[in-house]
Amino acid sequence: MDDIDELLGYVTDQQRLVSVTIAAPVPGLPMPTWAKAIETLTRDAVGCASFFLLEPDAALLFNERLGQTHAIPAGALRTFISGVELGDAADARRHRIMTASTLSRNLQKGRFKPKIVELIASTPRRILLESPLPSELTRTERLLQRDLIPVKIMSPAGETAVTLPIATESEREQKPAVEEAAENGSFVVKQPSWFDKLRVLVSRFLGREEINESALDEIAAKFERVEATASTATAKAQELQTERERLEDELATLREQLESEQYERAVADISRREAEAKVRSLEHWRSLRLDKYEYVEEHPAPWESDPASVSDIVERLTDSENYGEILRYVQLSDPDKALDDAVLLDGKDSMGVYASAFWEYVLVIHDYMKARVEQGFSGNLHNYLNAPDVIGRKIPAQRHKANESETVQTNSKMRRERTFTVPREVSPDGKIFMSAHFAPTHRDQNAPRMYYYVDATTTKKAYIGYIGVHLTNTKTS
Repeated sequence: MDDIDELLGYVTDQQRLVSVTIAAPVPGLPMPTWAKAIETLTRDAVGCASFFLLEPDAALLFNERLGQTHAIPAGALRTFISGVELGDAADARRHRIMTASTLSRNLQKGRFKPKIVELIASTPRRILLESPLPSELTRTERLLQRDLIPVKIMSPAGETAVTLPIATESEREQKPAVEEAAENGSFVVKQPSWFDKLRVLVSRFLGREEINESALDEIAAKFERVEATASTATAKAQELQTERERLEDELATLREQLESEQYERAVADISRREAEAKVRSLEHWRSLRLDKYEYVEEHPAPWESDPASVSDIVERLTDSENYGEILRYVQLSDPDKALDDAVLLDGKDSMGVYASAFWEYVLVIHDYMKARVEQGFSGNLHNYLNAPDVIGRKIPAQRHKANESETVQTNSKMRRERTFTVPREVSPDGKIFMSAHFAPTHRDQNAPRMYYYVDATTTKKAYIGYIGVHLTNTKTS
């Protein structure tokens, strides 16, 4: 009990910077075996995350404390980054889940595959690297940076750089002392011990051996010019340091704004999908109950909830027990390859925005295929999106591309990239070129895509061949 409260306090600590990764127990699997497997996941996250493994009884109690939005499913792994807000469905999207199915697929002989180890470590490392230092440490760091700004000058011979101290006015007025002594009625000038060093200095700076007042004046003038240059360089370095600090502060502010906007967009997407689901339910009710005035909201189906990640989409499309209705009309061409692509994409999507968009596209394809098979709709998916009289889930047609450009279709390399596995009853050689695809509106360097093919005659299914980052095209460098 005390340990659970302590762990919950650690997870919800608003000052925490290090990620917390918690593994739930696997029903029927001995805890020592599961603990050894989880230990192999920690390799690349040492120093970046804290790992915990829950006992069965502790897992039940801990999930009660977390609540439904932030609970950890059986056999799953969840990484809690900083700023946890229990009960907030939008915040829950920030704390990624690695489901039991994904973990089991990537567990071999008691060890997890390197790609999963890397994925588990990527979020904590990124969060730690991007987290700003506490204000006290930031001030200390900047004071040290300013103190270490050196003024470096080179000797005339181009030798090693030295830090030049600025001479005072009294130091510049001092003259070398000469000691005289009488010997045999004559005076002998004894050279000071540093005189030879002065001769070397004059020779190095002026290129002559003679030491007189003129030589010393010339050397003094050279040093004054160097001192002026050094002072200017110091001032410029301080100016650049000030600008650097300003840009660092601006970058931190922009990063906070970006995270805030991503969060708000996630909240807006959840609200929009809930509203669209209710509208569809109302339309269905209206079409069946024209003479009734009481509306009863339909219980949401399992597929109405957002996936935790793109990897979760792959799992849903292989789960006939819970997603059998979707699988009636939509099928992954190659689940293993799809999972590999999904893992890579999940590493680039900290908020799960890609996953939400792609799952929405899967449901659009499902409703389109249902309209074709059950309602007699004969157009392609693009026609369906623009058909106001056909009831079903839809998205703006701009997100859907019915075909690729002529250049892509005729380029052998680009065409191979878009040729994916399908059942042999769809294509005799087990592969087919897919040009129709969905393009989320996210304007970033990943430009994710989802390619599919509709077999409206033989299997009456749509096959998803690819979910991942943008493939090569005419704009790829």
